[in-house]
Amino acid sequence: MKGVLYSVAPKGGLTGGALCALDHAAFLKDRFEGGACLVVIEDTPLEARAGALGIPVLKLPFVNAGLRQAGGWKKLRALPEVVGSRLAFSRVLARKLRGTGGVLHVHSLAQHTVYALRAGRKARVPVALTIHEPPQDLGARDRRSDLFFVRRWKPHVVTLTEFTRSAVAPLLGACPVRIIPNAAVLPPAAEMVQAIAARQRHRPPTVLLVGALCERKGTDVFVRACGILKGKGIAFRAEIVGGALDAAYGDSIRALVASEGVAETVVLAGERREGMDGIYRKGDVLAVPSRRENYPRVIMEAMGWGMPVVASAVDGIPSMVTDGGTGLLVPPDNPEALAAALERLLLAPQLRSDLGEAGRKRAETLFSLEKYADAMMELYRDAGVP
Repeated sequence: MKGVLYSVAPKGGLTGGALCALDHAAFLKDRFEGGACLVVIEDTPLEARAGALGIPVLKLPFVNAGLRQAGGWKKLRALPEVVGSRLAFSRVLARKLRGTGGVLHVHSLAQHTVYALRAGRKARVPVALTIHEPPQDLGARDRRSDLFFVRRWKPHVVTLTEFTRSAVAPLLGACPVRIIPNAAVLPPAAEMVQAIAARQRHRPPTVLLVGALCERKGTDVFVRACGILKGKGIAFRAEIVGGALDAAYGDSIRALVASEGVAETVVLAGERREGMDGIYRKGDVLAVPSRRENYPRVIMEAMGWGMPVVASAVDGIPSMVTDGGTGLLVPPDNPEALAAALERLLLAPQLRSDLGEAGRKRAETLFSLEKYADAMMELYRDAGVP
């Protein structure tokens, strides 16, 4: 395909949408004559990962001074810098697009989404937008304003599941919408088999929770479930991998770990900037106790490593995890149900192994790189890319 694929990442470092933007560029770079370019708005660990993959990075600073929360005088003082940076972001990106041609693909509804869409419109190149957010998050005031411009400018919209498509389609007017699930690079099958065998030998088993510490991810639900398991005398250890999005919530989780009496069992490992393979190798079960979710990247990765998943039956998760087939599904915001499902797996090594192996087979089909790339290229051809 002619031109360059510009994949625009949301702010957030190593969060799901940002990593998906990098994956998108990596998976499709060989299908464009000019390769792919990752667009970021801040210093981010994505830059190092992109460099390792041979993907150039276009960094366009985008000032976000919190104008919606600022008082009158502070808002007026910040306005020139904020407006200037946003117009410059759009202008420079449009110039790049006009110079190379190709496709602009924006990931997530973020502060700079509208300005990226504007750049694509000015440059007259095909524009696509992948909505990674759970549908429940689209009702916020800033997201509603973003959706106004999406409806007006009509990019080709991608959602990850039918659940999300049916929820957002009425908000998007005449925008074309199609479902293209995310893909994942799976470890070699031999390494997965070795990892499963190693897990069966070590004791006690380890439960992982991978993701930012936040209310949406249900970190507090997980800690309470660990307290229930500890109270029943179940032998296990737990590791929470991810940083706190909000300092106050992070403090509350640390206090909850202490009050639940699991300080010696639950490890708060913080954010991990290097790859996750080492984490998944040693985990026996992945817990995803989210209150709302879309298409969690961690489930794709864990299934690739042959880990069974215990997850909330919300949003797009049931399209990934089959209850009793590749993992167990539980009601959201229910520590007792989560603890019961985890107990079932912690006490049954063979069940963990069986569900994990079934999950790997499902992952090979569901998260196929080839299927993902073919679907995206079809979308771009339909959008008019030669």
